[in-house]
Amino acid sequence: MEFLKSFIQGVKSQLEVHLFRARVGHGLFWVSVGFLMLVAGVVVSVNLKNQWNYKTLKPRGQVGLNFKNSIEMIEAGSLVLGHNAGVSAVCSAVASAGSGLLVQSGFPVFTKNVVFSVLLGFLLPLWCLTFAVEGLGAEREGKTLFWLFSKPVPRSSIYIGKFLAILPWVLIWSLGGFFVLAVCAGDCGLFAFKLFWQSIALASVTYASVFFFMGACLPRASLIALAYAFVVETLLGSMPGSLKQLSVAFYARCIMFQKSADLGVVLEQGGGYGDFSEAMAICFMMGIASLFLVAGIFFFGKIELRGQR
Repeated sequence: MEFLKSFIQGVKSQLEVHLFRARVGHGLFWVSVGFLMLVAGVVVSVNLKNQWNYKTLKPRGQVGLNFKNSIEMIEAGSLVLGHNAGVSAVCSAVASAGSGLLVQSGFPVFTKNVVFSVLLGFLLPLWCLTFAVEGLGAEREGKTLFWLFSKPVPRSSIYIGKFLAILPWVLIWSLGGFFVLAVCAGDCGLFAFKLFWQSIALASVTYASVFFFMGACLPRASLIALAYAFVVETLLGSMPGSLKQLSVAFYARCIMFQKSADLGVVLEQGGGYGDFSEAMAICFMMGIASLFLVAGIFFFGKIELRGQR
């Protein structure tokens, strides 16, 4: 009972001190801001050109008519064949279906090219490590862990309290960045945000647990976290086969794939995202987050304080 009281007091003290003291002036933060502005600019440019659709789609590796041109030719054919009511009706139906698909194609195009590729493949890990690595990493690199450990509270409560203190900032930055990109894309982006924000939030919590562990328990945590984001999440996450299952982004994509499939939209063929149900993917991400949280508490408790004063 005494340990529980001390643990709760330690968590509470860390939250009170550090919840509103996020470091937004360090280098990683401005790097992440720069990438957000860059991608947002590209999204705005595509939106202004009305290219969030299939109108320029054509068979891979081939030249000739694109999707929009094909619809226009079918519509013209229905007019030319107006004397044949049956053929004209079929052409009109095909053209109407194609036009409807063209109008509704913004969501899958935005999801595959921005959410799947850019956001999950690069931006989200970068945004999460911006605050998560600094949670205890700043104390470790600044040689100030001694002052934290001098308090009469368990080290586990310090770890949990610090983690809970940075978690709102991770979620605000991740969901806020996603919302900015969604607004820049227009209706298709806002629909994607409404459908996927829970998946992004869960992935952010998982990333936060991984990167917070690195910051608390590993030297040169920022470099290690950046290497993880580039190698595991960006490179392995986009490779074929089972290697992509090593990345957190894979399980977030599985959830998004299932949510889209429930609406009748198949986002990617052969990506392996349909092999994991939404419930399985959620369990995997929660398991990863819990594993790194427990490992962090254990290894953080083993840190020696030589030379920390």
